[in-house]
This record gives sequence, C-alpha cells and structure tokens, in this order.
Amino acid sequence: MRLTAKRWLWGLTLTILVGLLPACASIAPLGKAGQAELADDEKRIWNRSIEEAKRLNDSGQLYEARELVEYVNDVAQKLVPEELRQRNDFNVQVRIIRNPLLNAFALSHGAIYIHTGMLAKLENEAQLATILAHELTHITHRHPVQHFRTIQNVSTALAVLQIAALPAGPYGSVVSLLGAMGAIAAVSGYSRSMEAEADDNGLKRTVQAGYDPSEAPKLFDYIQKELAERKIDEPFFFGSHPKLQDRKENYAELIAKSFAGKTGRLGKGQYDEMISPLLLDNAEMALGVGRRGNS
Repeated sequence: MRLTAKRWLWGLTLTILVGLLPACASIAPLGKAGQAELADDEKRIWNRSIEEAKRLNDSGQLYEARELVEYVNDVAQKLVPEELRQRNDFNVQVRIIRNPLLNAFALSHGAIYIHTGMLAKLENEAQLATILAHELTHITHRHPVQHFRTIQNVSTALAVLQIAALPAGPYGSVVSLLGAMGAIAAVSGYSRSMEAEADDNGLKRTVQAGYDPSEAPKLFDYIQKELAERKIDEPFFFGSHPKLQDRKENYAELIAKSFAGKTGRLGKGQYDEMISPLLLDNAEMALGVGRRGNS
C-alpha cells in the first residue's frame, strides 16, 4: 500500500469514528488552579501511553545521539509551564525517531517524539521550539483525553485502528509500533479546534521562552518549497493536521494580532552545530527507504 493510501485510510477511519460521536467539552489544562486529579479514564489513557512509549523506545528505532537528544530536551524544558515543573508525576521527555518522514507527535503522559527528517529540515532553534511547543500544548491541554471521550466504543475504535496500522513497507514501521494513543497523535491529529489551540498556546510559550515568533510561518514556507521541489505529498505532521497553508495563515494571524514587531532569539548557530551529524545519517535513511527516485 502506498503512503498516500495509508494516510487516506487513517484519515477516513478516524473521521468516521469521531464524526459519528458527540464532541467533548474542553477541560482545564494540567497544573491550572482548581484542576482536579486525573479522572479514571485519563489515568487509563496515561498508562496506555506509557506502554506505547516503552514499546517504541525499545524498538531500536530511536536516534540515540546523546548530545543532540540532550539539546532537544533542553529546548523543550524552556517551554514547560512553571506550574508543571513542580509536579512529581509529570515529566516532559523528547526522543528522536530514526525516520526521514517529516513528523512530530506527543503522548499524554509527557513523551514527545520528533523524526530525524523533521530535524533535518528545520533552520534554527526557534523553529524547533515552535514544533515542540505545539506538541507540548497537546499534552498540557489534555487533548488525548478530550479526543477519546468522544469515542463511546473504544474497543471498536481500537479494532479499526489495528487494521489501519498494518505495515505499509518501511513507512509503516513506526506506525505499526503505535497503539491507538500514538496512532492518533502521530497520524490523524486532533480536531481543527485543538490544533488551533496548540498553535496559539504553543506560539505564546515560544515567545515567553525568548524565541522569535516570526520564525513560525517561515517554517511552513521552507517546507512547502522543499516538498514542491521533491514532488512528494505533505508530510504526516502537516498533512494529517490542517493543511500547510492553513497552518501558515493561522500563525501569521496570531503574530499580527499579538506579537507584531516582536523579535527574539533564533539560535541558528547552535542548532546548525548540533544538527550537523544528523544530516548525513538522515540522508542515508531517506535513500534506504527508496526516496532517491522521488526526490
């Protein structure tokens, strides 16, 4: 099955599942005053996410360059809200997946995953922070539990997801390791309103951490250009979320409304230095999954 067909199947499956069920009311972000302890269903989601993360972490598909992993995690820590730094049960950890596809996703208990392909395409630390802050918002605003509370028959949903997750050649290697939590986060994305919330709140965190907000839409310009030159489909992260142009316009509107004229740190020199060893490795991965002819 081609990658485009695989993504279409994911989108159709999850659109049907969610579209037939009632929407869930938003809930308070983690760490906010008055926010209660996790409900039983959210505890189950966290436990399931932990299991899925362990399976992925033990799969041999992580990129284990220690200095780069530490660097990416240092950037993520700058974006974590202060109120969550005090929680003993919450710890954000970023891991890198050896995969040339452009993707990033998060699991509800605090795990964020970013592909080598995504890191290879970014131009600076501010752009990395934009992506990490977006994924972090999915976690802090409890989007996984909001999403799953719309699914009344979870066992049916899981059965359909397992069918959709059948391996699709080398592209399906990561997807096939993920259960329902990771599959929705990595492939289907969340509702348009949740994605918009992740863009909005994520950009605010990026600015609060001292990064230049104008880098957010530049990220989309760069990726659009690369995809056009390669003549390939939109990557998972952008293709499964609202489309590239929609996301770009959303960020531009947010900047014009709240951060017009705002400047900040780019972090280009350090990013280039840290990412340099990965570029060759990622290029070899891309060739290994047969992308030479598509580029």
